Amino acid sequence: IVSSGLYEELLSLQKKILFYEQAEGALKEEYKEGILNECKRLKLDKDLNLKLDSVSFKELVGKLNHYLNQIKAEHMPYGSHTLGEPPEGKPLVEMISSMLGSEFKKHISGLGSQEELARGLLTEVILNQSTPEEAQKVVLGQVSKEITDDLNLAIEYAKRIDACTIEIPRILDAFEGRYILPGPMDDPIRNPDALPTGRNPYTFDTRSIPTKEAWRIGKRMVEQLLEQHLKKNEKYPQQIAFVLWSSETTKHHGIMEAKILYLLGVKPIWDKAGRVEDVELIDKTKLKRPRIDVLVITSGLYREHFQNQICLIDKAVRLACGANETSNYVKQNSEIIKSGLLEDDYQESEAEDMSKARVFSEAMGAYSPNLQFAIPASDSWQSDAKLSDFYINRMSHAYGENVQGKQVKDVFRANLKSVEAAVFSRSSNVYGVLDHPMVAAYFGGLKLAVRNTSNKKLDMYITNLRNSNNPEVETLEHFFSRELRSRYFNPKWIKGMMEHKYDGARYMAAFIEDLWIWDVTSPQMVTENMWNEVNEVYVKDKYNLDLNNYFNKNNPHAFQSIAATMLDVIRKRYWDAPEEVKKSLAKKYAISVIEKGITCCHHTCNNPALNQMVVNIVSLPGLLSPELVNQFQAVISKATGMSLEEAVKERKAFQEGLAQITEEIRQEEKIVKGKKSEKEQIE
Repeated sequence: IVSSGLYEELLSLQKKILFYEQAEGALKEEYKEGILNECKRLKLDKDLNLKLDSVSFKELVGKLNHYLNQIKAEHMPYGSHTLGEPPEGKPLVEMISSMLGSEFKKHISGLGSQEELARGLLTEVILNQSTPEEAQKVVLGQVSKEITDDLNLAIEYAKRIDACTIEIPRILDAFEGRYILPGPMDDPIRNPDALPTGRNPYTFDTRSIPTKEAWRIGKRMVEQLLEQHLKKNEKYPQQIAFVLWSSETTKHHGIMEAKILYLLGVKPIWDKAGRVEDVELIDKTKLKRPRIDVLVITSGLYREHFQNQICLIDKAVRLACGANETSNYVKQNSEIIKSGLLEDDYQESEAEDMSKARVFSEAMGAYSPNLQFAIPASDSWQSDAKLSDFYINRMSHAYGENVQGKQVKDVFRANLKSVEAAVFSRSSNVYGVLDHPMVAAYFGGLKLAVRNTSNKKLDMYITNLRNSNNPEVETLEHFFSRELRSRYFNPKWIKGMMEHKYDGARYMAAFIEDLWIWDVTSPQMVTENMWNEVNEVYVKDKYNLDLNNYFNKNNPHAFQSIAATMLDVIRKRYWDAPEEVKKSLAKKYAISVIEKGITCCHHTCNNPALNQMVVNIVSLPGLLSPELVNQFQAVISKATGMSLEEAVKERKAFQEGLAQITEEIRQEEKIVKGKKSEKEQIE
């Protein structure tokens, strides 16, 4: 894991800003013009949600510089993980520098360029085996106790990293049922004690969640969240949705759970051992704001690992609902939901109980919304309303003190209608929101479901806990754009993946598919410019990394997946790509299929509509000869066992049949529901 740094245009822009601040007169004006032009060309004003004609240049420069420094300070994985092979050389030095963090840089800040001095000192002690004192004399010409302590810590970190060679032997020990030494679960930037890997990861007594420390941080972060929301919307949100993951709670010890409780105006009660044994209302005079309703969506693993917390949240909701106050959105929403359920022929007692259900997940035994599979299988859906229904069907199982997995789609939909904001946390420096399709499936799927249920544009926030000393609330748009620029449009990230040959190409293809999933769930966030940049970087090889040769030599099927995904995004009208881009992508995809054979992933072989579109494009004059077009079709036919024309007809018939079956099931459900209502009324 290394710092992303700045590159190409971003580095050039920061230099322009530096020169602007030093220059005077006409020269200063030239730099100003150059900064404005670069800001527009790179669409950085969109990243920062700024209108250039309504912000002073001084404010613009300040925000740009801050954003560029944020990108430079981001951490990213350099290459993919190889079991039992720790980083060496320059990547090792960079990783240890990241682990030492800002304190080390602060200690050398007055002596010259932080990056160069840090690299020089660590190279001496880690690679050249110098003592901390010798390294300082060589690089700095002086010795400091603080820097000596830093470098001794660096040597300790290097030993921990080197000990990661134990990974494969420990996996073999696990297969043999042997004892494996335990170690804390975290990433090495947040917590270096997570190294060496190859240990049995442990968490803690889940009954302590949220801890008292997490409660204090959670309260502060609620204030941040509400301040941002009030600034944008000029009113408190009535209901905020949260997506909870087991791995996240394990790292942040309940900060997200603390936020949920505090929004409700409820606080934990800890016993003498620090375990949460109950909750109690915070008096409205101390709260000084409305009790804000919540909707909680958990992963399947969270549902199994943190049952105590699910029951605690359920109890807190019901406690808050009982507070007889005018500005109590929990109570107000529950009354609205109950009224709707009674109209749908629920019995009074059940309507009363389910109107307070706020924690939902998949059915017992299921572990994913599965949108990460449904969306790329783009030939199976024609509108995102079908995907929204799919998400609701998967995630509408209620959990709490007295309910375990009961499916109540109408209750879930009723909650979705009043949600105005949503929150997810990221505490990992390894994973972001674009390299883990489950984030788009859970969090993006929530936005999709709200949009199709209530037609609302959901405000999305990330609780950024990567820097444990400076947790902050950010908009998803800002977090997302920064991740794109710091990782996936960064030649440093791409070079790191290229070193891992076949596997690195797989990560590139996965990122582009994840971007597609986000585009479907959050089309306003994923812009045309982002897809244009993907084309510039990965297809046209903007940074001259010889990507065409790299893909052909190491993983041509990954390139096919990339090209096919981009063509599918165009086909489904999420990207209005220029004609020359469509032609170039279709031609390169077809030639790769002819020369290397087809990669039969979910959006290639099993997507006759896409392949027919490719045939239509490459058949245009001047692209491919009729012989090559026929060869492309022959490869597809051989892989699928039928001609492309037959495949198109078969898929159309299948979709029509599926639509008919779906409608019949809906009608049957209405009949069953009516009979149930009649029976209950008679009883």
